[in-house]
Amino acid sequence: MEDLAGDCSVLAKVFAAFGNRLLEQNVRTYLQAKTGVNKGILRTIAEEPGMFFAYNNGVTATASSVQTRRLPSGALAISHIKDFQVVNGGQTTASLLYARDGLGRNLDHVYVQVKLSVVEEDRLADVVPRISEYANTQNKVSLADLASNSPVQIRIERFSKEVSVPQKAGELHSSKWFYERARGQYKNLFSYKTPSERKKLELMYPKTRLVTKTDLAKYELSFDGRPQHVSEGAQKCFNRYTTSVLAKLGDGSSLSETWFRRAMAKALLFIDLDEAVQNSSWYQADRGYKAQIVTYTIAACADGFRAKAQQLDLDRIWREQSVPSALLGWMLEQARLVADILRSPPDNVRNISEFAKRDFCWEQYVRGKVGVPSETAAQFGVSIEEYCDEARQGSREGAMNLEVDFDVALFGLVPRANDIITQAQKNGIASPKNISALTKIASGRLNLSKGEKTALKYLLERLEIEC
Repeated sequence: MEDLAGDCSVLAKVFAAFGNRLLEQNVRTYLQAKTGVNKGILRTIAEEPGMFFAYNNGVTATASSVQTRRLPSGALAISHIKDFQVVNGGQTTASLLYARDGLGRNLDHVYVQVKLSVVEEDRLADVVPRISEYANTQNKVSLADLASNSPVQIRIERFSKEVSVPQKAGELHSSKWFYERARGQYKNLFSYKTPSERKKLELMYPKTRLVTKTDLAKYELSFDGRPQHVSEGAQKCFNRYTTSVLAKLGDGSSLSETWFRRAMAKALLFIDLDEAVQNSSWYQADRGYKAQIVTYTIAACADGFRAKAQQLDLDRIWREQSVPSALLGWMLEQARLVADILRSPPDNVRNISEFAKRDFCWEQYVRGKVGVPSETAAQFGVSIEEYCDEARQGSREGAMNLEVDFDVALFGLVPRANDIITQAQKNGIASPKNISALTKIASGRLNLSKGEKTALKYLLERLEIEC
């Protein structure tokens, strides 16, 4: 074999010569360019070939023997390899060949990291399958996980730490909603705590008030009249929410406490309706499709209020931390009607779950057919003008308060500024603007530019430093 010096053109040539024989020990074969991963590989090759090495997870390979030689540059290259197998990274390998032959891309300056394990020939049959299995069974990192460090997600989490739930008469402890920005945060909150510490945390953050990123997407899109997208599943729903809603919010500075309180009120309404459907006699008699019934009911009821130039009074639900029984009873009646519609799809549709994912299910079969507020239900609505006025006022007040609070808090950073610079550099998240801001603060100069403030806020949130 020719030298394997690291550029992807060589890996593509090897795959072209040996095809799937190269992937015999891989637990997966190539999925073509249909998955998000493979599309991403091809997009990087086309648009940012120089970043392929940084973006790609690399290839895990095995061989029974390897011979090397020195190149004129002094680098060590492989000149001969026996029993070469790609055990993890088959998608990358096949995508490289497709990019070269199918799309005409030049791979001469595209590089990929290869972890090559040399296994004695008599142990190949035993060791190589295990390497393949373990390399392919790491915890999957979803797109929702990758979005957990966005400024918007960090800001929502900050609200959950700062905004307390209104206490009811007789309650001795304040509590908060817990927004799980990163998977496992809620569980980790209780790790390595004493029994008394865990009890205090359970009172502050009861499990009944836990909302994850994907939960929030489900609640928001349901109220926004997009139950067909919620019915696609948690990850697809979150991706749609991120691209259509969160992406427009930039750094999230336009979000206010009012927005957060209403989002948690939506969560409360969704959770209570889900439980009411679960316990209803009609659902117990014919179980199934509860997730679709609930999202379609929420969407239909919210749409019914909007048709009357109203919005559900989410501020009232937040203040009371409960859904009025009359409102919940009316919504449960609507849920039964929704269930009947979803369970009676058109003749050419056999799969109810797939029916619920289609636009025509919402537009032609559910929307406007149910959810029109009764006289009793209408009392739980407020005019759209009033609803929007409160939201705008909340945004203005929230932004002003946050800005004033931040300016005051800068004084407390003066003695810690140099330590924060060190932390930022150590964690690889230092930038010219946040370092400039911290350098000014360290010298007692607090007149930061808007850009420096934004960069510093983001840095402090990433480092989870309270100021």
